[in-house]
Amino acid sequence: MTEQTTIKVLYTSDIHGNILPINYGTNEKAELGLATYATLARKKRQENEHLIVLDNGDLIQGTPLMSHYVKNHAAKPNPMIAIMNRIGLDAGVPGNHEFNFGKTILQDAVNQSNYPWLSANILDKKTGEPYFGPSYIIKTLSNGIKVAITGVTTHYIPNWEAPEHNALWR
Repeated sequence: MTEQTTIKVLYTSDIHGNILPINYGTNEKAELGLATYATLARKKRQENEHLIVLDNGDLIQGTPLMSHYVKNHAAKPNPMIAIMNRIGLDAGVPGNHEFNFGKTILQDAVNQSNYPWLSANILDKKTGEPYFGPSYIIKTLSNGIKVAITGVTTHYIPNWEAPEHNALWR
């Protein structure tokens, strides 16, 4: 008889700079934000030792907090990355909005992360290699099972972003 393992994946997507469970457009309580997600991630880790925690992109842009951060405090740690580091992601994938503020803000976010950013299809224009490093990781679970994790980012970014935001990758 073969041993069975339940692997659960908990992921975020399109967080858009939301930390608190508030809709910034209406100022009403909403079921969103990293504060709520952090609590959920902690609970799910207690329930399942084989949990994979991911972010699918569009993390660092979208709220007044992130606009203020970029304009006034970009030399300091990125608040969204600091929270994701605390949550303990296994990996993140850059979404199209990660490119909105240009290379420096994105590269700083990647450098500040305690987790890899995976994108098999964003390539360094000079080398042709994945821009963010290896395009996949292998996570070994506590029982020895290995799980491959990869990321793919929308190919439409050059159509949406300013050309200077795409100067180093294709």
